[in-house]
Amino acid sequence: MSAPVLAAHLADHGITRALVTPMEGISWDDPQPANENLAEAIGTLPLTLVPALDPTFPCWRRDLERCREAHGARAVRIFPGYRGFPVDASAVLELLEAAGGRGLPVFVQLRMQDARMQNRFAQYPDVAAAGALGVASLFPGTRIVLGGARLGELEAARAQLGRLENVFVETSGIERVGGMRVLIGMVGAGRILLGTHAPLFLVRAAILKLEEAELDENEAKAITEGNARGLFGL
Repeated sequence: MSAPVLAAHLADHGITRALVTPMEGISWDDPQPANENLAEAIGTLPLTLVPALDPTFPCWRRDLERCREAHGARAVRIFPGYRGFPVDASAVLELLEAAGGRGLPVFVQLRMQDARMQNRFAQYPDVAAAGALGVASLFPGTRIVLGGARLGELEAARAQLGRLENVFVETSGIERVGGMRVLIGMVGAGRILLGTHAPLFLVRAAILKLEEAELDENEAKAITEGNARGLFGL
């Protein structure tokens, strides 16, 4: 799905601005060309680049600065399971420190899809939510967003999650009926971000989660807009 088509598709569902990451950044040896391609495609569209970074790649610091200064990146994203490095690797710790020092939140993508749906010749392990939270605890000044988190694993780490005020959760992986209300009960509406995972997931499904949760006005405002504006400086 091209950037203009994605922007139009989101707008059809009432989403007027979104953060996006190039999917090619997962699999290309060097993710930076994918970041550059998406930045060019975005142009004046209401999309904001969240570059894919690989902290084990020699030039990641250069790429971080390039995306921040030239492309207006407000956050970065890492894919430990897909890029083949542990979430607590020393390179990840260096990236979290560098990003935090620049005020950039870091999306830690726990998974892109259910492992049962992966091609048997292309298997990628999930990143354990508890492992990502353990790393987050080392950098309280770095804001971290868990991408693709499931409600069950968050419930299992509820005590740890509750203590880490620098950790946010996007909603694309919250699929249980009533799950949004459970998540709000765990972390509060102020640490939740609407996530669609488009184009891999249906945008309508993300909207239905909000409707099913029967959010009050303040909760809806925070989850759909306010938290993102504050976290990413939009």
